[in-house]
Amino acid sequence: MKNKPTNSAPWVAFYCTDFLDGTAGWTATERGAYIILLCQSWKSDGLPADPKRIFLIDPDIKDVWGTLESKFPVASDGKRRNPRQEDGRSEMIDISTKNSAAGLASAEARRLNARLTPVGTPVGTPVGTEPPTKPQPNFNPLPSPSPSPSHVPEPKQFSDSLEPRTKRARRQVVGITWDADSGFQNVTDSHKIAWRVAYPNCSVDTSLARMHVWLIANPSKAHKTNWLRFIANWFARTREDGGNLPPSRPTESNF
Repeated sequence: MKNKPTNSAPWVAFYCTDFLDGTAGWTATERGAYIILLCQSWKSDGLPADPKRIFLIDPDIKDVWGTLESKFPVASDGKRRNPRQEDGRSEMIDISTKNSAAGLASAEARRLNARLTPVGTPVGTPVGTEPPTKPQPNFNPLPSPSPSPSHVPEPKQFSDSLEPRTKRARRQVVGITWDADSGFQNVTDSHKIAWRVAYPNCSVDTSLARMHVWLIANPSKAHKTNWLRFIANWFARTREDGGNLPPSRPTESNF
């Protein structure tokens, strides 16, 4: 598996209005070639200085190079770069690096907690603490009558698993639900934090609102047995489509 270069980022902000304004009067071929070169420059960390090597990317670029050349001046490192695009590169890399580090830290914390939690500790007990012990009653010299076998209480069974022990118990667990009047219910802050870490380019609140509208518009598909899986699948598709976070808009355009 090849390592990604440290000066690349998996996504790039694209400002449609600025692009259209900056290319007003261009032909569709010129605009298409411009987008191809922007993508190639982002992926390859710049374009070759020699136009002949650039023309190898797509033969149509040669015919419109006179329009595009000024958009990719030669930088100090000898590569052609779009100044506007380079302004956002370091910002995108920083965001991606922070999101990746947060995800790794969260996974490591869960792994360490699972390894250090002794079997038999009640779920929810912090690592490094022991369950409180009940105070011992005063010594009674007279033995208490033994309860009949049918009334002997069963000892409590503690588990270090978050999954209910039986199928019947799992069916009785109250999880995330949805209805047309109230929308999603039982969505906790922990859910939202986990989604933001797993899908950093998705807006949690915006996505949940879109799910709600879609379910109302598709009542035949609004009967789910596992809403958590439905939400996770929605976020995964949104992430693959580029996400839905509104990019931060700069104050001026260099397109």
